[in-house]
Amino acid sequence: MVVTFDDGFRSVLDLAFPVLNGLGLPATLFVVTDHVGMEKPRGWPGVEQWLDGPHRLELDFLTWNELRQLADAGWEIGSHTRTHARLTELDDHALAEELSGSRARCEEMLGRPCYSLAYPYGTHDDRVIHAA
Repeated sequence: MVVTFDDGFRSVLDLAFPVLNGLGLPATLFVVTDHVGMEKPRGWPGVEQWLDGPHRLELDFLTWNELRQLADAGWEIGSHTRTHARLTELDDHALAEELSGSRARCEEMLGRPCYSLAYPYGTHDDRVIHAA
């Protein structure tokens, strides 16, 4: 079994981590690196309906220190790009920046290799796969 989460929202640490930790199950969290530590919830198409609701605080982004806490507990922290862009819609330069910039930031801030990537929205094509 593999457990994964996308985006890096607070709900992963506050709600999922205690349950999975109690079961002895690590997970992989794919983070949007330019959003790590943002104090104000942000979203992209698909989450906007929750930004002003009762679960708004669950959409705060984790900090690098909190991501290190998860990594130290055995979780993998992977890349979910820099800004959660639709990679198939980017030119080659922007695509490279989204991919390499996110990976480099994860490695720099967590002090460990970043091996995994989750494509935002799950969208990819041969060009994106090759760039990744």
